[in-house]
Amino acid sequence: MVEHELVAEYLQVLHDNTEASYQKSGFSQERPTYDARSGSKYTKIVVRHGAGRNFQESVHSFVDANGNVYKAAGWRAPAAGVRYRLAQDMELLKHIVDPYGSYLYKGAAEHFWETPW
Repeated sequence: MVEHELVAEYLQVLHDNTEASYQKSGFSQERPTYDARSGSKYTKIVVRHGAGRNFQESVHSFVDANGNVYKAAGWRAPAAGVRYRLAQDMELLKHIVDPYGSYLYKGAAEHFWETPW
C-alpha cells in the first residue's frame, strides 16, 4: 500500500481543513472524523458523522498503492480517473481540501489555481 506517512498527512489535512471550515461557518455540531482502511487494492478514506450508536459512515475518497487519490463512486470502488497524487500535490491539497469532497470533482483544481491563498 501507499506510504503510511502520505496517507496520515492526507488525513491530517482533511481534519484541519474540516475544522477550519466548521469554525469559519460558525457550525457548532460535532465534527466528522476521518479514518484510513486498507484493502487489497486501495486505502479507503472513510468519513464518520456522529458518535456512539448514532453514526453514519461514507467513503470520502480512495488512495491507491502509488499515492493516487480518487473520488469515491460508492462504498466499494473509486470513480475512474486520478484526481491528485499525494506525493506531488500535498501542498495544493492543503489549500483546497474541504469536508464535502468538492475538490475531488474533475477540473476542480483549476478553479483553485485562480484563487489567491
